[in-house]
Amino acid sequence: RQMCIRDRLNTELWESSGYAVRLKEFLIALAIILFGTWGARRLVRMLSWAVAAYFRFDETSRRTFERFIYYTAAITIFLTALRIVGIPLTAFAFLGGAVAIAIGFGAQNIFKNIIGGILLTVSHPFRIGDVIEVGTLCGTVSDLGVRSTLIRTFDEKEVVVPNSQLLDNQLINWSLSDALLRVTINFGTAYGTPFKKVRETVLKLVDDNPRILKKPEPWVYFANFGDSELEFTLYFWINQKIASSLRVSSELREAIQEKFRQEGIAMAYP
Repeated sequence: RQMCIRDRLNTELWESSGYAVRLKEFLIALAIILFGTWGARRLVRMLSWAVAAYFRFDETSRRTFERFIYYTAAITIFLTALRIVGIPLTAFAFLGGAVAIAIGFGAQNIFKNIIGGILLTVSHPFRIGDVIEVGTLCGTVSDLGVRSTLIRTFDEKEVVVPNSQLLDNQLINWSLSDALLRVTINFGTAYGTPFKKVRETVLKLVDDNPRILKKPEPWVYFANFGDSELEFTLYFWINQKIASSLRVSSELREAIQEKFRQEGIAMAYP
């Protein structure tokens, strides 16, 4: 039985460039790679947290640093494993043709997305936690991966977007420079309503909402004399890290409607 196992371990898997790769060597190399990458992932994660704390990296920079170190360690472990068991890289020369065929039959998108991930990591058009808009998709960046980016929409759906799409399409970052976001609410009142009363009433409601910033200062814009109403626009700012623009806008619209009813301010309709 031992001879049978030994013979199987000495089974030749393939031969390339005058070197025969046996099952025993292949299994040893595979074990080194698996356990090495498993340990490297945990060590790199600990190292990235320590380095990020020392140099005060943000979350995006920390994850970028972590992935860069991990992939470098993985390549090093792979080459080291081959060297330990004595398998030269030329033994894998036959894979070159297979890789070329795979690229020709559809792996272009994979490599395109990987290159896109590298470019996004280097150029930093957004960070983890930023609110971005790509086409009809809008949400918060949850993770930036090598091949794709994870975006959580405002209705809590997680969408995996290929990195190439983020490069090919127009990307709007709501919080690139800072987390401040200007929000607008349009409303109208009946003709004859004093503008001063409308402005004071609305700004008092804004001031009572703790999630609306005092600076920059909110203001009411008298937009136009409409066909059946006086048109106004309210501008105010929020910090996206502590408040949702959709929720604050909804709360404020509800408060405006109720307050106008109490003050006898008519909201016109056609």
